[in-house]
Amino acid sequence: MSRYKITGRVFENIKKEGAKIKSIKFSGENNPMYGVRGEDHPSYGIKWTNEMRKKASISHKGHIRSVESRKKQSEKTKGRKQSAEHIAKRIQPGKIHSTESKEKIRQAILNMPSHTCEHCGKITTKGNYKRWHSNNCKVVKGELKFHA
Repeated sequence: MSRYKITGRVFENIKKEGAKIKSIKFSGENNPMYGVRGEDHPSYGIKWTNEMRKKASISHKGHIRSVESRKKQSEKTKGRKQSAEHIAKRIQPGKIHSTESKEKIRQAILNMPSHTCEHCGKITTKGNYKRWHSNNCKVVKGELKFHA
């Protein structure tokens, strides 16, 4: 009996194909949880503790959803009716924040971690760093002739 030595690349391809097959096999009505709602759902009536919420938040951080997934969710929520109470709870454009609320926002911005661009030396937030600095920095692209 001979043994095969599987390379990392072959293993990766096998794993990806297996995932595709499972995805197709368990999608829609083939999924055992398909259509299970309300009292029939195993999570029905469970109150989430703050610890549970924190764990769920951490597990979802950095998860990037595909364009198709976002489009499906968008289509599913279009035309959905919302109660007057729900609409009233949403923040309305032009709403004036209280001083406490403004202070909370200010503190949140001040507590954001800062990133220093290795090319131009500017200190900025993570979002601005990813968009305007790092490999997208003007210094790297040659748009600036000197360091700021």
